[in-house]
Amino acid sequence: MGANPSLLDRGDNALIAAAGNDAVGSLCTDLLIGGGQAVGVVAVTADRDPLAMVDCWRRRDRGRFHDASLVAIGSDVRSAAATVEGGPDPGLVRPVDDAVTIPELVSRVEEQLRDLDEGCDRHAVFVDAMVERYDATSYAELVDRLTGAVSACEAVGVFRLPPDETAFPALRPRFDVVVDVRSRESRPLGGSESPSAGELFEALGTRRRREVLRYLLAHRDEPTAIADLAWALADADGDGEAVRKRHVGLVHSDLPSLERLGFVTVGSDRAVVDPRDRIAAVEPFLTLVGANPT
Repeated sequence: MGANPSLLDRGDNALIAAAGNDAVGSLCTDLLIGGGQAVGVVAVTADRDPLAMVDCWRRRDRGRFHDASLVAIGSDVRSAAATVEGGPDPGLVRPVDDAVTIPELVSRVEEQLRDLDEGCDRHAVFVDAMVERYDATSYAELVDRLTGAVSACEAVGVFRLPPDETAFPALRPRFDVVVDVRSRESRPLGGSESPSAGELFEALGTRRRREVLRYLLAHRDEPTAIADLAWALADADGDGEAVRKRHVGLVHSDLPSLERLGFVTVGSDRAVVDPRDRIAAVEPFLTLVGANPT
């Protein structure tokens, strides 16, 4: 399955250039989930419903953080509990006034990082795009101040920015890792071209599909027997029943979804799966997530 170190393990800050939607935001936070590590995360959003964001994490099984806190600019939420699955009492949504200055916002993020549960092994920050609030110069200042604060707190940051923004070219050199996803919404779904942002994030949208993609990337030179894939992806200590359940999930859910999106071709007898060329587009994201994230 590979042994690439995760973004957390490497300590790199990442810039994700992609249009905004729930799938994009959820994948960005997935990059901050460390396998076997208790991770505390501070998310910064603007003009969004923070409770809806937390609910999205919970519903889609992404909220596996030890502790979490959302700094919500322009939110009218006064103090709402954010139930994050898999950890102790989570942090609260922290509303911030519309008139907050950049230094004040950075100070609030630093405060929230310090207030994360002491049981956290690693700290991380996700900053959603806020281009409607800042011009290119101000946004660059925000990124510089926040990346400095993140590094000072020995944390890792993931920043999202639409790739067509004027700030994007100037921000690229400031990051250790840059993933640029250009949207191609006008072409047919599942074509041979590079996947659109929507297709890419749908393919990567669950841990199970990411495991399938990671395995197929490592064996992309020839078709893979689905039975072998099920054995490889079942838990290390799994018995025959675990393998059977994984095989059923592959045949009826994971592989049909990936085939519809144009990443694989499944044999008519459902015995083999063959990666297509566009599967290479997911490799940068799988590298960021690292091996076997939980």
